[in-house]
Amino acid sequence: HLDSKQQYRLSGSHLTHFPQHQYSDITDIRVQMTGKAQNRRIIQADNGQMSDDGQQLTLENNVRLVNHSPSAQKTVTITSQSLTIYPQKEYAHTEDRVQIQAENFSIQATGMTNWWNTQKLQLHNHVHTTYTRPTP
Repeated sequence: HLDSKQQYRLSGSHLTHFPQHQYSDITDIRVQMTGKAQNRRIIQADNGQMSDDGQQLTLENNVRLVNHSPSAQKTVTITSQSLTIYPQKEYAHTEDRVQIQAENFSIQATGMTNWWNTQKLQLHNHVHTTYTRPTP
Protein backbone atom coordinates (compact mmCIF):
# COMPACT_ATOMS: atom_id res chain seq x y z
CA HIS A 1 0.00 0.00 0.00
CA LEU A 2 1.39 3.39 -0.94
CA ASP A 3 0.25 6.75 0.37
CA SER A 4 1.77 9.97 1.72
CA LYS A 5 2.10 8.53 5.22
CA GLN A 6 3.50 5.01 5.01
CA GLN A 7 4.62 2.38 2.60
CA TYR A 8 4.30 -1.23 3.58
CA ARG A 9 4.87 -4.67 2.15
CA LEU A 10 3.31 -7.82 3.56
CA SER A 11 4.45 -11.39 2.87
CA GLY A 12 4.03 -14.86 4.31
CA SER A 13 4.62 -18.53 3.57
CA HIS A 14 0.90 -19.34 3.18
CA LEU A 15 -2.23 -17.25 2.66
CA THR A 16 -5.84 -18.43 2.95
CA HIS A 17 -8.56 -15.98 1.94
CA PHE A 18 -12.04 -16.16 3.49
CA PRO A 19 -14.18 -13.87 1.28
CA GLN A 20 -17.41 -14.57 3.19
CA HIS A 21 -15.75 -13.23 6.38
CA GLN A 22 -13.68 -10.57 4.58
CA TYR A 23 -10.24 -11.47 5.89
CA SER A 24 -7.14 -13.52 5.07
CA ASP A 25 -5.08 -15.78 7.32
CA ILE A 26 -1.33 -15.51 6.77
CA THR A 27 1.27 -17.96 8.11
CA ASP A 28 4.84 -16.83 8.92
CA ILE A 29 3.87 -13.24 8.29
CA ARG A 30 6.42 -10.49 7.70
CA VAL A 31 5.56 -6.80 7.31
CA GLN A 32 8.02 -4.11 6.23
CA MET A 33 6.96 -0.50 6.80
CA THR A 34 8.69 2.74 5.93
CA GLY A 35 7.40 5.94 7.52
CA LYS A 36 7.67 9.64 6.66
CA ALA A 37 11.04 10.19 8.38
CA GLN A 38 12.45 7.01 6.79
CA ASN A 39 11.82 5.15 10.04
CA ARG A 40 11.72 1.48 9.18
CA ARG A 41 9.71 -1.22 10.95
CA ILE A 42 10.03 -4.93 10.37
CA ILE A 43 7.28 -6.96 12.02
CA GLN A 44 7.18 -10.75 12.15
CA ALA A 45 4.82 -13.31 13.68
CA ASP A 46 3.88 -16.96 13.33
CA ASN A 47 0.31 -16.08 12.31
CA GLY A 48 -1.59 -13.06 11.07
CA GLN A 49 -5.07 -12.07 10.00
CA MET A 50 -5.61 -9.14 7.62
CA SER A 51 -9.00 -7.55 7.00
CA ASP A 52 -9.92 -7.26 3.31
CA ASP A 53 -10.02 -3.46 3.54
CA GLY A 54 -6.49 -3.36 5.01
CA GLN A 55 -7.67 -1.43 8.07
CA GLN A 56 -6.59 -4.05 10.63
CA LEU A 57 -3.80 -6.60 10.88
CA THR A 58 -3.86 -8.94 13.89
CA LEU A 59 -0.63 -10.80 14.65
CA GLU A 60 -0.31 -13.76 17.02
CA ASN A 61 2.44 -15.98 18.41
CA ASN A 62 6.04 -14.83 18.62
CA VAL A 63 5.37 -11.27 17.49
CA ARG A 64 8.54 -9.24 16.98
CA LEU A 65 8.60 -5.58 15.90
CA VAL A 66 11.97 -3.99 15.13
CA ASN A 67 11.83 -0.21 14.77
CA HIS A 68 14.90 1.45 13.26
CA SER A 69 15.22 5.24 13.24
CA PRO A 70 18.17 6.40 11.09
CA SER A 71 17.89 10.02 12.30
CA ALA A 72 18.16 8.99 15.96
CA GLN A 73 20.50 6.09 15.13
CA LYS A 74 18.39 3.84 17.37
CA THR A 75 16.90 0.40 17.05
CA VAL A 76 14.11 -0.66 19.40
CA THR A 77 12.71 -4.20 19.48
CA ILE A 78 9.26 -5.00 20.87
CA THR A 79 8.15 -8.59 21.47
CA SER A 80 4.74 -9.93 22.51
CA GLN A 81 2.36 -12.83 21.86
CA SER A 82 -0.16 -10.62 20.06
CA LEU A 83 -0.29 -7.23 18.38
CA THR A 84 -3.05 -5.52 16.42
CA ILE A 85 -1.87 -3.01 13.84
CA TYR A 86 -3.99 -0.29 12.25
CA PRO A 87 -1.83 0.71 9.24
CA GLN A 88 -3.83 3.74 8.02
CA LYS A 89 -4.13 5.13 11.56
CA GLU A 90 -0.42 4.38 12.19
CA TYR A 91 -0.69 2.68 15.54
CA ALA A 92 -0.40 -0.73 17.18
CA HIS A 93 -2.04 -2.13 20.31
CA THR A 94 -1.91 -5.19 22.58
CA GLU A 95 -3.25 -6.18 25.98
CA ASP A 96 -0.64 -8.97 26.31
CA ARG A 97 2.76 -8.76 28.00
CA VAL A 98 5.36 -6.84 26.03
CA GLN A 99 9.12 -6.56 26.26
CA ILE A 100 10.89 -3.55 24.80
CA GLN A 101 14.66 -3.69 24.24
CA ALA A 102 17.03 -0.95 23.15
CA GLU A 103 20.75 -0.35 23.55
CA ASN A 104 20.66 0.88 27.16
CA PHE A 105 17.27 -0.14 28.48
CA SER A 106 14.74 -2.92 28.81
CA ILE A 107 11.06 -2.49 29.67
CA GLN A 108 8.47 -5.13 30.53
CA ALA A 109 4.77 -4.28 30.78
CA THR A 110 1.29 -5.66 30.34
CA GLY A 111 -0.53 -3.89 27.52
CA MET A 112 0.77 -1.27 25.11
CA THR A 113 -0.43 1.29 22.59
CA ASN A 114 2.14 2.73 20.18
CA TRP A 115 1.26 5.71 17.96
CA TRP A 116 3.84 5.77 15.17
CA ASN A 117 3.02 9.17 13.69
CA THR A 118 3.70 10.93 17.02
CA GLN A 119 6.19 8.35 18.38
CA LYS A 120 4.11 8.09 21.56
CA LEU A 121 4.20 4.86 23.54
CA GLN A 122 1.73 4.10 26.33
CA LEU A 123 2.35 1.13 28.61
CA HIS A 124 -0.83 0.06 30.39
CA ASN A 125 0.07 -1.94 33.54
CA HIS A 126 2.84 -3.59 35.58
CA VAL A 127 5.68 -1.58 34.03
CA HIS A 128 9.24 -2.55 34.99
CA THR A 129 12.26 -0.73 33.54
CA THR A 130 15.97 -1.51 33.64
CA TYR A 131 18.44 1.14 32.51
CA THR A 132 22.16 0.62 31.97
CA ARG A 133 24.35 3.70 31.85
CA PRO A 134 26.41 3.76 28.64
CA THR A 135 30.13 3.29 29.08
CA PRO A 136 32.19 6.35 28.05
